[in-house]
Amino acid sequence: MDRYEGQPHDIYLPLATSRINSKGEVVMPDHIGFLSIDNTLGEMPESCVIEPTPYIIKCFETAPDAPSPFVWVYPFHEYHAYGQDNMSKPFSEEWFIIAAINSGLPLSTVVSSDNFVDLRQQKPDFCQSSILVMPVPYKGTALNQTIIQFVQSGGQVMLYGALSDADPELLNLLNLYITTPLNESMTIDVAMNKDNLVHGSYPKMLCYSGELSDGGVDTIVADDNDSNTTVLASVNQDEQNRIILSSVKRPNWNGGCIVWCRGYACSRIESGCGTVFPVIDNGTDKAMYPLGRLFTQSTSQFGYEFRLNKQSPNNRHPVIMIHRNAGSCWFSGYTPDTTVEIELKTPIGAPLLLGYETVLHNGCSTYRMPRAWRQECRVFVKQNSDNVLACKERDPVSYLQRHKWLVTGLQDATVYVLPKNGKIEKLELLFNSQSPYVVGKPFTSSVVDTPYGKAICAEHITGSIQISDILLIDVPPMS
Repeated sequence: MDRYEGQPHDIYLPLATSRINSKGEVVMPDHIGFLSIDNTLGEMPESCVIEPTPYIIKCFETAPDAPSPFVWVYPFHEYHAYGQDNMSKPFSEEWFIIAAINSGLPLSTVVSSDNFVDLRQQKPDFCQSSILVMPVPYKGTALNQTIIQFVQSGGQVMLYGALSDADPELLNLLNLYITTPLNESMTIDVAMNKDNLVHGSYPKMLCYSGELSDGGVDTIVADDNDSNTTVLASVNQDEQNRIILSSVKRPNWNGGCIVWCRGYACSRIESGCGTVFPVIDNGTDKAMYPLGRLFTQSTSQFGYEFRLNKQSPNNRHPVIMIHRNAGSCWFSGYTPDTTVEIELKTPIGAPLLLGYETVLHNGCSTYRMPRAWRQECRVFVKQNSDNVLACKERDPVSYLQRHKWLVTGLQDATVYVLPKNGKIEKLELLFNSQSPYVVGKPFTSSVVDTPYGKAICAEHITGSIQISDILLIDVPPMS
């Protein structure tokens, strides 16, 4: 009440996360503890119990039931077996991924490296439609070979961390070469900053030193003539350049793509700051570039956009989660600075969050979100015009309908609609329907595969689409 303003972001975000067990099942926590503190007189107001309860119930009703679009492959075994020889590697990688999540990377599902390797052997398509996020695997491990095969079979991966312990085969895959490291302060050259700052700009400095960064920056492109390699960011010191962010896509990978970010702790040890933890750099402190934010922006290599429109570098970044439930995508977030505007895009278009209006910008839907938010999304749109679109729930009326959504403001749009529980046959679309909303005008549509399962794709839509989940019943023939 006094620390959280009565806002449920610390319910929305944790309950949007899940893990994948050894059977490949997506599971939620089976026990959750809530800490509540009484007031000065030892009293516990009833509202402390009553107010959070509906949020908790709703989150469990729509809990994750499938791998999220971004899955964290966590190297429990590898850190235990190899990390003790170089503690700076897991230390810097842990703090870097904290910075990335705090900068909007929607990392909602986790699987251990052992479970991932085993499940890929049992089910070759396991997590094939998700983007894997993970530290650089150690050389000679089963995880290293599994990731290489995953990418070459069409999978998409985001790696972070130093390449000093990387396998030569992985280095060849990344088209990178290890050379003399650069240390301490250096300037950064970014080729893909997608945030819009009204005043000022992000700092241009980075500092790689000691345990906080797991060594210096020591990578360059191995083959400059390889057109399949894209350098997204580099650093410069005394006219020497090193790569810190790059991506590789090859035609024979069937859509596979791998992004690598050098990363570092994105923090500093500061005495007298009142905490024993490192202090996170947010883009202004000590003039350090927010590299975690840049890692989040590199999701554009896979068709995603998480852009921010900010007044200045001082504005804190939103935290975003995306999870799956009953075929839908659920977007959750915590907005520490509500003046920051979010632009969202997926491989199948801009998400239209239920209950919101939006204007498309650069193919992204734009939102000015409250402190805590959690919205369902089953509709994605691609269109060129920038008029106002809306997705609102309407009363079903008919006993054959379970939910009815109305999407308005479409202008020659391509619309993707995800069916409830993946059941296309129970999804009804009516184009420019009028009261009593039982028929609509003809339109062109097809069933297509998406990263979120099968969807109905409607093309060249201008006007509105009514979307209904229908109940199919067998009516006996009349005698």
